Amino acid sequence: MRAVTSETFAARYPPPADPPIDLRPIVRLADFETPARGRLHPAAWSYYARGTGDEHSMRNAEATWSRYLLVPRVLVDVEAIDLRTSVLGREVALPVGIAPAALHGLAHLDGECATARAAGSAGVLQVVSTVASRTMEEITAGCTRCTALVPALRPA
Repeated sequence: MRAVTSETFAARYPPPADPPIDLRPIVRLADFETPARGRLHPAAWSYYARGTGDEHSMRNAEATWSRYLLVPRVLVDVEAIDLRTSVLGREVALPVGIAPAALHGLAHLDGECATARAAGSAGVLQVVSTVASRTMEEITAGCTRCTALVPALRPA
């Protein structure tokens, strides 16, 4: 874990193009915290790691998700499983999507553009935050296989 130093935010923003992390030890979402903290500027880490206000919603969401368990199935033929479905009239590879999260550019130089490419590769839905670090035009320009990019609603 990187110690908090007098390093300025500009020195780590935009974030460097660090090599990918080794995903083999990652089993659950919390396992991403240590490598993320080590790569992000302390201000960016603080932004991503905290909830808003008194953080009741964040703690409630963590408690709710912790109640879900994966039930392993052994000796079951999984060769022909098809999870495709449609969302908003567009076919997706599985009923999972990337929720709107603000300022992806704090974590990666390509920001939401990289997220869109990943969503397109996986064939899943991405909802773009109203507080994105890139415009919808920039996000869609580099995405040759965007499954469905849905801008979150902005107030009129």
